[in-house]
Amino acid sequence: MSNPMMIYFPFGGRGELSRLAAAAGGVELDESPENDGTVPDMPSRNQKKLPLPLAAPFAALVCCPSPGVAGANFVCVVAVPGSFFGALPTLKHGDVELCQSQAITMYLGEIGPKFAGLAAGHKGVDAMYTGILEDVLAGCAGVVFGDHSTAGEVVPAHLNKFFTVVEGMLPASGFINGLDFPTIADCAVLCMTDMMVPIGIAMQLAGGYDLTPFPKMLAISSATKASPEVAAYLAKSATLTAMPKM
Repeated sequence: MSNPMMIYFPFGGRGELSRLAAAAGGVELDESPENDGTVPDMPSRNQKKLPLPLAAPFAALVCCPSPGVAGANFVCVVAVPGSFFGALPTLKHGDVELCQSQAITMYLGEIGPKFAGLAAGHKGVDAMYTGILEDVLAGCAGVVFGDHSTAGEVVPAHLNKFFTVVEGMLPASGFINGLDFPTIADCAVLCMTDMMVPIGIAMQLAGGYDLTPFPKMLAISSATKASPEVAAYLAKSATLTAMPKM
């Protein structure tokens, strides 16, 4: 069987955890040929449709400049025919076709040889952190694509709500599931602390956000980045910290 193929943009968003899950689990994940892990410069356009040059007709985008963040430009899906509900990411692997980022992430974890011995409890924890990340992303995206004038109040309150709880849940040392290697839960924490789109952008819009009160989150992120499989992935991919440019 060929490698699973994910269709998504060349930045973090709702696709990065799936990329990290594949890397940590030992799955070779292919992406659309146009996504080579780099972020191309995009001309400044306001509310104009841009073609998405993929192998399938994953149609129209809107390229939206983001006031308040120097050089930021965000690509929003308007209509994506053939992608279930008109949104990305999607994944195809043989006869398996999936939408919804959490489903894609958990599927890639399920087929990962590195994760073959995970117990049901481990998988449950991984799914929980996947859901927490989705909640964090949703709140940050709401600011990035919404009213920037309230970011200084909304973003810290939103992140504190989740990060305080996550910090309290994390072990004093080691990876979240108590194994010798990171799983999807650890990768989700890495996304929370390091991913640029939309979390890092929301932090910038808020005038900055201090992560030092969350030392266990930072330790998990550092250990995850240092693990051999994730380190190899990060050495060839810029999507975790990438931001589209105007």
